[in-house]
Amino acid sequence: MKNNADNKDSLLKYIPFALTIATIIIGLIQYKLTSEKEIRKEFFYKQVQSYEKIMDCVSDLINYNGSDKDSIEKRFDEFRKLRYGSYLLYATDTVNFYVITFDYYYDRYINNDSVTRTNVQNIAYKLFNSCRYSLNQTLGVELKDLSFREPLK
Repeated sequence: MKNNADNKDSLLKYIPFALTIATIIIGLIQYKLTSEKEIRKEFFYKQVQSYEKIMDCVSDLINYNGSDKDSIEKRFDEFRKLRYGSYLLYATDTVNFYVITFDYYYDRYINNDSVTRTNVQNIAYKLFNSCRYSLNQTLGVELKDLSFREPLK
């Protein structure tokens, strides 16, 4: 009987130590998860800012109806500056593909090289949507598809 009580007493001595170890392990796991979330969140916000800048340029370019060719060329130059700038740090391959495609088609469009405004707008919509999917993947935020004038192919 005494031997059984001694075993219980010796086991009870280790409970605070085991609880301390368990608390430390849980704390480290929570820290790692929180730290990773914060890094992803910061990356997400930078990505949003980057995409907003480039998409503002794209929006201005596809909605331009004026006759002032100099102002649109300046905006196109601004788009290209963004394309080769810090945007590349945050863009996915798909987003970058559509940025390059938009650049190519828009250049042909302003030079009247058999590209229609509708062609450019469709590429812009694909670019908008790829940005939204990219943001969705970065932080797991649910963003609905944009409605397209023509279905994506």
